[in-house]
Amino acid sequence: MNEFDLVKKPPSVSFVEAAGTIGDAVKAYTALHYLGRMCSGDTILILDGASPSGSLALQLASLGGVRAITTASSQEELSHLQGMQPQPWKIIDISEKSSALRQTCLEETSGLGVDLIVDFGPSHAINPKAPDSIDRKIPSRNDIISCLAVGGRWVTSQIDLTLDATCSRLLYLKCASIGFLNEQSWVLCPTQASRYQHILMDIMDKLADRNLRPNIHHTVSLDAVPEALKGLNSLKVGKVVVNI
Repeated sequence: MNEFDLVKKPPSVSFVEAAGTIGDAVKAYTALHYLGRMCSGDTILILDGASPSGSLALQLASLGGVRAITTASSQEELSHLQGMQPQPWKIIDISEKSSALRQTCLEETSGLGVDLIVDFGPSHAINPKAPDSIDRKIPSRNDIISCLAVGGRWVTSQIDLTLDATCSRLLYLKCASIGFLNEQSWVLCPTQASRYQHILMDIMDKLADRNLRPNIHHTVSLDAVPEALKGLNSLKVGKVVVNI
């Protein structure tokens, strides 16, 4: 393992907190600061803000001085987002009506649209066909692009993203762009090692200062993992950490 892929854990941060934060925080940090070029004063939309990556992205956005709008697909997610400190600028409940996304984003920006949209991709269940699998409302691509301002950026983790002619033309008219988020790409390029190390160190510093707080649902022992996987599909908010 390369020395630049490691970071020292501060004494005030537990191993469970570090393990439950580092992967999702790198993903959120890359989306906001590198691909999204987030600036103070921006208005951004973070889809699925109650997810582990979404929750940390909202906290990073707050530290960056931007107005963060996010979405919730269930009452549990809505309650979690409403209990966050500081709260997101606006929470859009799309559990019943996904079309509310475009209307609300335009209302909150006086019709201009948001500067950045971060989409961490669909939540992949262990078994999507299971009876207790989470049914998330996913906004259409046209709705997402319609929320963008002129010159806006859409950062997505959807590896199979395809756009029809209408969506492509809308992006062109807005002079908007799409960036694909793959946080693992940092370790594929040795010339980016110093940037990756900076991200890891900054995340740990923020975690030690309690500026970042992971939402850990519970921990399980290594022996209990097979049993824990059976109920993972029904977990809507929070993260499960394996304690070895």
